[in-house]
Amino acid sequence: MARPKIVPEQKRIYRYVIRLNEKEQQKFMAAVEVSGVEVYKLLRTKLLTGRFPEAKIARIDLGLYLELKMIGVNVNQIAKQVNAGKLPFEIRKILLQLQEQQHLIIKVLLHDRDSEDR
Repeated sequence: MARPKIVPEQKRIYRYVIRLNEKEQQKFMAAVEVSGVEVYKLLRTKLLTGRFPEAKIARIDLGLYLELKMIGVNVNQIAKQVNAGKLPFEIRKILLQLQEQQHLIIKVLLHDRDSEDR
């Protein structure tokens, strides 16, 4: 089965070549690795939108994210015990603070757009 034809307006016919020195190449390849996309996609996205593609989550960040989710499950279980009257109600304030911190950390992990690594 043949590939569908591309509409002439969508066909990419222009090609550009750039040259980088060693330091620029290392920085560029680091950005490619962080974003997790192909070189051409990184260049096209940055050029046309002014932003880098959303970064993939690093393995260490993914592990940390999963740990935080497990901690959140435990916090929710404790909150359930507090609400059922099996634990002192004063603990509820601490649990809410823990949940707020957890959400903040997860937000930073998933939406870190100000990283100097990119």
